[in-house]
Amino acid sequence: MRRLLACLGTVAIHASARSTTPADIKARVEEGEGVPFFDERFSCRQDGGAWSAFRELVEYGRQQIFDPDEGEILAKELVLSLAERTANVSLILQCNVGVIAGYHLLARRYVAAGDDWKAYRLLQLALIYVFTLRNALRVPEEAARDWATRTDRIVSEIKILKERLHQEQQRRYLRLPQVDPTLRIDLRIAVVSICAYPPEHPLVLRNITPSNRKSYGLLHDYDVHVHYEHPMPGKGVHIQHSKLQLVAHYLRSGIYDWVAWFDCDSIIMNLNRTLDSIIFRYARRNARLAVDSEEDGPRNASLAPQAEYDTFGGTHDYAEPFEDEVLESYVGHVGSCNSDEGCYLSTSVRVNPRVQYRATLRAAQIDMEQDSEKLSFVTLAGRDMGECNPKPDSDFDCRLHNCFTDIEVDPAAVATGRVTLEARAVRTHNDCHCSRIHGICYSAALAALEELEGEKVTDPRYGAFLVLTLTPFVANSSQMSRNSGLQLPAAAHDMQ
Repeated sequence: MRRLLACLGTVAIHASARSTTPADIKARVEEGEGVPFFDERFSCRQDGGAWSAFRELVEYGRQQIFDPDEGEILAKELVLSLAERTANVSLILQCNVGVIAGYHLLARRYVAAGDDWKAYRLLQLALIYVFTLRNALRVPEEAARDWATRTDRIVSEIKILKERLHQEQQRRYLRLPQVDPTLRIDLRIAVVSICAYPPEHPLVLRNITPSNRKSYGLLHDYDVHVHYEHPMPGKGVHIQHSKLQLVAHYLRSGIYDWVAWFDCDSIIMNLNRTLDSIIFRYARRNARLAVDSEEDGPRNASLAPQAEYDTFGGTHDYAEPFEDEVLESYVGHVGSCNSDEGCYLSTSVRVNPRVQYRATLRAAQIDMEQDSEKLSFVTLAGRDMGECNPKPDSDFDCRLHNCFTDIEVDPAAVATGRVTLEARAVRTHNDCHCSRIHGICYSAALAALEELEGEKVTDPRYGAFLVLTLTPFVANSSQMSRNSGLQLPAAAHDMQ
């Protein structure tokens, strides 16, 4: 993005009679010269129209998007609004921080709903729009408080989810097809770049990158399109965003099955590895093989049996857990459970049927000061674990209490590949905010005080919040982890 902004600034400068020395170019680019709405990027237009309505939606969504009845409708409305507001990427700077906050709020909603993959992608989108602020990758403090989003929180949550999803990602890697890195399956592929740096620009990429692209294209019979000037002058598309329009242009032409975009500041180091091999290994199943016609059949049909594998994303179970993998599951109820009937909670965890597990259950002490406020029953894999009644000193304690620790899970239940937890919370009001991404809860009273001081809260209020941990305790095989490239725990090394 910074390189594109530099390109934009230098094009405007070149058209004028002003100095084009590297120092002057850099200074004017840092000032945002030539970038539409650059001066508005830290605020949001109060236009009485679309942006004002967007702001109201994000603020209302912050309070209600976790609501069991209204939350899903609000999430869909926010998705549609973000799609509309970001359709013209040049206009995003009119409410840049608002767009970041919208994606961040959606990510929080899907974390609470248990869809960590979707939340991870949404956080990445939020971070992309942080880059467009050109403010040392930081949302300004006042805007951060106003919109309830911060760069450090976005980055922290990305790191947490990356770690949480790592084991599942490794399991999915093992199911992807093995491919010769030189594979060529007759896909129609274009390589596209924009290197529209003026000759006087301090970066010399326009003199280096094109030859690298052409060498790679010639080697594998890919079409190469390197643009040395604005590819769409006079069409109302800023050069900063023209890459999106340019890729769409080549895709809509119908000439290519795939279009590969490379920034001008990237160099292909391994010329022998084909894009076909990357596509065949990582693309979704139905996108791996192109089809010529009904008469000719699929190209390289002999590869078709390998296409039974799919790739990342979604909430599907692609493979059983590794034998040394610690499993953690969150289950809760957003809203109050303050009745005799209370709230029923359940979660089903996929386990490795060849492993024995010990289970630990922790419950947030939400409104549990009175004897009648408790988990009235807990069952694990069909086994009655009794009630959980921690009796804290305050209804706003919110800390996690161990209902039971290191209880061996019934091997017969593990052998089915699923372990189910069931519980019921009774007479517990939603006195605590809980963060599934951090695995903690905190007092709603404390959160209300922070709101008065201007620190807006984006975690939902729960009437019950449980954390189930399943730990393997018989390492009868470590070979699987070694083959997957994962590091064994120190204890496992000691046992060998």
